[in-house]
Amino acid sequence: MRQRTIAVIAGVVGVLLAVAAYAAAEGTPPRPVSVPTKPPATGPGPVEIPVPACTAAKLAASYTLDPFSQGLGHVSYTLIIQNGARTSCVLHGPPSFRLLGRREQALPTHASTSPGGHYDVTLAPLQWAQAESRFSPDVPGPGEGSPCEPTATALRIGIGGAGVIAPMNPTPVCEHGAISFEPLAAVPIHPACRAAGLRATFKRVGGRGDYGLALENKRAGACWLDGVPELQLLGRSGRELPTDEVYSEPYLIVVAPHGEVSSLAMLSTRRGPGEPRHGPCESKAAKVEIGPIVGFRGRIKAAVTPLTSVCHHGHMTLSGLVQGFPFS
Repeated sequence: MRQRTIAVIAGVVGVLLAVAAYAAAEGTPPRPVSVPTKPPATGPGPVEIPVPACTAAKLAASYTLDPFSQGLGHVSYTLIIQNGARTSCVLHGPPSFRLLGRREQALPTHASTSPGGHYDVTLAPLQWAQAESRFSPDVPGPGEGSPCEPTATALRIGIGGAGVIAPMNPTPVCEHGAISFEPLAAVPIHPACRAAGLRATFKRVGGRGDYGLALENKRAGACWLDGVPELQLLGRSGRELPTDEVYSEPYLIVVAPHGEVSSLAMLSTRRGPGEPRHGPCESKAAKVEIGPIVGFRGRIKAAVTPLTSVCHHGHMTLSGLVQGFPFS
């Protein structure tokens, strides 16, 4: 059986599982509730029902590294806030932010939103909003040393006087915690991706251990899935092979109609403890199996091209999914 090297944060996974269960039971989540306009003065009409403000207790969040976004001393992270309630709510922005360390201690944080000003985001049940952000993980600001700041492992988002904790890929945030956020924007609701609607490939894209996983949406409509694919290596006969996958924090990603998302898998080519000294370190992997994962109904398999032995007991480091296939 595969072994996860980095544990998935339970709170985020709980909400993701709720999404999958809801989608399985109900199909496509409901569209956002439209608020009727005021009735005309000449006669009766529908009564306007205000949408309540989102409460922290009904929200879940994640704050994840955008794969391959490092450049010029800065990196991009995506903030996702999801409505876990069964009714619509309004998220009043911008929220407040505070970086947290390994012991949940508050770290220096100087967050700004550009463009600034108040804004509102209406979220239907299980819908999410997201925002891009930029900061420097390794360029010290005035008065900082090396590392510039303690490692941040979570982001506390203040909403309505309460806080939502978003797990994040651990990193220092330099310049005394300076982060620039875009305003949150609601992501349109789409159904979960199905195995029958996706085509998968797993091929070498560079050196001996560099492989690219691609998932192509064959359908005319968009769908969503977990942005961190879960893989199992299989032998020629279909037997499960040792698989030890290192991956990122979970997040959600939308696959466009007839679009493609991909991930870079770096497979270990060095022998691990207990592996034979001569010959292949492990049986050659002929296929990879993706799933079951949240937001992905069923399983899908892809041929490994070319076949390869994955050493160190199937050790691989997998990036999160990104739009397109930038590895060719």
